[in-house]
Amino acid sequence: MNKKNVVLAATSCATFIAHAGDLSSPTIFYDLHYTSYREPGVMTVNSKLPAITVGYRNFTTLLEQKGFGSGLSYNLEATIGHTEYSGSGTHANNFYKFIGEVYTPITSKLYVGLGYRHLLDDFGPGLTSTNYATYDRISQYFYIPIGSILKAENESRMKVQFNYFVGGRQTSYLTQVGGYYNDAANKQNSGYGLDFSVTTPKADWEFYLRYWNIGRSNLVQISTSTGARSAYEPNNNTVEIGVRRSF
Repeated sequence: MNKKNVVLAATSCATFIAHAGDLSSPTIFYDLHYTSYREPGVMTVNSKLPAITVGYRNFTTLLEQKGFGSGLSYNLEATIGHTEYSGSGTHANNFYKFIGEVYTPITSKLYVGLGYRHLLDDFGPGLTSTNYATYDRISQYFYIPIGSILKAENESRMKVQFNYFVGGRQTSYLTQVGGYYNDAANKQNSGYGLDFSVTTPKADWEFYLRYWNIGRSNLVQISTSTGARSAYEPNNNTVEIGVRRSF
C-alpha cells in the first residue's frame, strides 16, 4: 500500500470514528491546556504556550452504568507542548506526553482501571541562561484510576477520579552532560493524582483539571569525573488545566 492510500485510509477511519461528534460517544478529540510542574525550592517548568493534545476515548460502558462485567472503556492521549524551565537560570524546551487509561465498572456508579503516563522533557543537551548544562528527562507513572461519572438534570456530566499511584520511574540522561558517566534512573514509590472534569449538556465541550503530587524518590549512585555521587528526585507536583472539544 502506497503512502497516499495509507493517508486516505487513516482519514476515512478517523472520520468514521469521530462521526458521533460528542464526548459522550466514542470520538476523537483535541484539547488546549496549561501545565505547571514544580519541585518546591528547586525549579519550575511552566507552559509558555498552550499544549495541544489529540486523543481518542470511549466511555460507553461507564456512561451506561450497568455495573460490574459490562465491558471496558478507555482514554488515549498524545500531547506536544512548549515550556520554560526556571531554576538555575531559564531554558525553553518542548515536551511530549502520552496517557493511556482503561476502565471497567465495579458498580453502577463506580469504576476502576489501569493507567500509564509517559512524559519526555526535551531539555538537552543544552545550556540555561546562566550556562548550566541541561539534559533530557523521561517520567513514567503507573497508577490505578478509581472514579465516578455523575449526570446532572441538564444532561451535563461531572467526572471525579482519584489516581492511586502504584509506582514511577524518573530517568535523567546525565550522560548528555560532560563529566557524567551514567544516567540516573530513580524509582518513585509514593504519591497520588486527581482528575476532575465537567462536560457541557451537549457533550461537545469539556473543562478539566488534573493534579499530581509525587513523593521523593530513592537514591541512586552516579559516576562523575570527580567521583561517585548520589542522586534523587525531590517531591514534586503537576497542575494541568484545559478544555477539550470533540472533532
